[in-house]
Amino acid sequence: MAEHHDIFLRAYAVVADTNKNPQSKYPYLAEKQVKGHATATILEAQPILTPDFNGIVLTVKLRNKKYAYPLSFANRPDVRAICDQLSSTESDDWIGKQVDFTMQKGNGRNRGAATVRLSRPGGRKRVHRKEGDKWPDHALVFDTETRITADQSLTFGVYRRCELAGDKYNVAEEGIFYADDLPAKERRVLESYTQVEDPDVTSFPPQFPFYSRSQFMQKVFWPAIKRDGALVCGFNLPFDLSRLAVGWKRGEHNEW
Repeated sequence: MAEHHDIFLRAYAVVADTNKNPQSKYPYLAEKQVKGHATATILEAQPILTPDFNGIVLTVKLRNKKYAYPLSFANRPDVRAICDQLSSTESDDWIGKQVDFTMQKGNGRNRGAATVRLSRPGGRKRVHRKEGDKWPDHALVFDTETRITADQSLTFGVYRRCELAGDKYNVAEEGIFYADDLPAKERRVLESYTQVEDPDVTSFPPQFPFYSRSQFMQKVFWPAIKRDGALVCGFNLPFDLSRLAVGWKRGEHNEW
C-alpha cells in the first residue's frame, strides 16, 4: 500500500497576500490548473529573498506548460515535509522529480490552500536490466583550467553534452564556461573565441554557448545529472568538480 505524506502549501496567493509573492515569468499554479489532482515535474528551484518573501520559487511543468509555485521558509513544517517527501534537504536534488498536487479548499483567507502529496511505493519491483543499459543515454564531459596560484582557482572550462546513439556518444552541444569573478578583459578573450571558432555540432547559425560558472551549473550541469541521469566524465574529475564548487559541508553519513 502506498504511503502518503500530506503537507499544505499555497497553490495560489490568497487575496490578502497577492503582492507578497515574488514576480515570476510564469503564472502561479492555481486551482484551474490542478483541477482536483495533477502531477507536475519540478524543473527549477530558485531561492528568492525579498522584503516580503524568503523561500524558494519552484518552476514546475504541468501538461506541457510551465508554472511557478512559492515555497516560503516561514512555514517550517511545510518545508520539512516536502524535503522528506523528495528524500532530500537540498533543493538541487528536487530537479526532475514529480510531485502530486491536489486541491483542498479552505475558508476565508485560506481559500487557496492545497495539499501536496507524494506517494511512495511500499516495495520496488525487481527490474532485469539488459547489458546495454549500463551506458546512460546522456553524458557530460568537461574540463577546467585554473590559475597557477596556490589556490588554483577556476578561470574557465569547456564542456560537451553527448547523447548515446548505438554504441557511441555523439556530441549534442559544446560550450565554454568561465569563473563568475573572471575579469572582463579575460572574459572578452574567451568570448571572441566563441565568435570565430565553429563548434563540432552542426547547426545554422552556429551555436556556441558561453556561460558563467553559475549559469553552467544551473542550465547544464544540474539538469544533466538530475533530469537526464548523465554519465559525468573528466580527465581529473575530483579536481574538476572541486573547481566548480563554491563551498562544502559534512554530510549526514560523514560524506562531503
